[in-house]
Amino acid sequence: MHIPDMDVYSFTGMAVILGYLLTLEFDVDEQAALGAWFNVRGDILASNSSYLALLQTRYDQLEDKTQDEQKDQFDILSEALDK
Repeated sequence: MHIPDMDVYSFTGMAVILGYLLTLEFDVDEQAALGAWFNVRGDILASNSSYLALLQTRYDQLEDKTQDEQKDQFDILSEALDK
């Protein structure tokens, strides 16, 4: 699933409109239950995305370190061959 690219104000505005529409359809207890459910979903998505961002950062740092080490080894071998 892919969220389409859209303006950040449009994205937020859609959430506001949806929220208002839901308040018209449900009573207070149902709204509270739905709100709690959306909060749980939001927390799960936020936790997942932040953890994936952490893993991506670690992977990128490891990849950069590996490339630097390979370059250092290549430079050492190149200097040895030049002698």
